[in-house]
Amino acid sequence: MKNPSGILLTGETDERLNGRIEKLAEINAENMLDQSKIGIPGELSIQTRNQLLKTLGTRFHEHKERHPGLKWDPIATRLENKPQALCIAYQMEEDEGEPDIWSWDGKTDTYEIFDSSPEVPSGRTDLVFDREAESFYYQGTNIWLPPRGNVLDIATWKRLGLLTVSDHKLMNRRGDYDRDSLCWMASPLEMVVEGRAYGYGKYGTMVLSTKSHTANSGFRGKLIF
Repeated sequence: MKNPSGILLTGETDERLNGRIEKLAEINAENMLDQSKIGIPGELSIQTRNQLLKTLGTRFHEHKERHPGLKWDPIATRLENKPQALCIAYQMEEDEGEPDIWSWDGKTDTYEIFDSSPEVPSGRTDLVFDREAESFYYQGTNIWLPPRGNVLDIATWKRLGLLTVSDHKLMNRRGDYDRDSLCWMASPLEMVVEGRAYGYGKYGTMVLSTKSHTANSGFRGKLIF
């Protein structure tokens, strides 16, 4: 499935959840992260683009265990020809997600970029899963400890997909991630409707209440291009 900008959202995410993500276009501006860090720029300057490509290239070569068998040059060329994808990767970098390539799908000829920081990106933390869960904290006496926002709205605004359970397993086969944070992941719509979603943390993959949040609960973005 693609969003209106033409960038693929998530690979294995349930089609119905993708539809739900795409429909969450309205943002609750009164309870979101710093608005200056929300959304993606329309176009990067030449200097910013070149610096980003240099940063991504250096990270690619320093972490070959993440993408065995892949070469940087065709990836760089692809990014240069897809300015919207490069803008989204820039936003991932701004969120301190340390984006990097993790795979290439030969059937669709697409690459996958994941946030690759050791823990959930610091620019996307203290989040519940969806808007329904967020609204819970503004009812009655719950307002004293609200989250900073919710994953689905922010992922929509930033044009990011969510990692699947298998994506996160891939990351932890090739490295060690999210030992001190909670990473929300794509979940079937029927689970979300019931107020539950997949998360990954210190004890591995868990099914949690969508209302759960801590200072370190957030999500890793996924970009397919």
